[in-house]
Amino acid sequence: MTVTQFKVQQEQARLAELTEQNRQQEQQAATLGRQIEKIQNQQVAVAAIEKIEAKPVPLSSKVILERSEYESLAVAAKKYVASEKKESKLQKALDAANKLIAKLKAEIDGLKQELSEHKSVRSKLRTSDLERENAELRGKVQRYENVIQRNNLWHFFRPHREKAALRDDAR
Repeated sequence: MTVTQFKVQQEQARLAELTEQNRQQEQQAATLGRQIEKIQNQQVAVAAIEKIEAKPVPLSSKVILERSEYESLAVAAKKYVASEKKESKLQKALDAANKLIAKLKAEIDGLKQELSEHKSVRSKLRTSDLERENAELRGKVQRYENVIQRNNLWHFFRPHREKAALRDDAR
């Protein structure tokens, strides 16, 4: 396996991993979107609240509500505040997920570009010519080793031969 092939395999594995992360982030974004939609669709009993009428107190700027009307208005206000908090949290999470998705998509595009460059280099290599040349060179090496073996010359190829011995052989 050549270095280029190895790099291509590594980049393909990395691309697959990032694609999977991107898919998971998109699923999370869709889930958050559904949660936001659900919260938005939860309606407070607006009609019941609109029916509530304040009755003015004579000779005062104050108004009077019946206890049941007050309780339903208080419950509706609490639900509204809670749903606003949840919606803002979910919106922030959705925005963060969308940013991450955009970042991952950009990284995937970059990896695809890099992968295409590696593939183009691979196509430029003449693999059949290189394999043929490699086979020829191996054959030559084998022939040289056979000649060395037949003539019992391996002692000339020892790694730690002394220089003095070389001088003696030269004389």
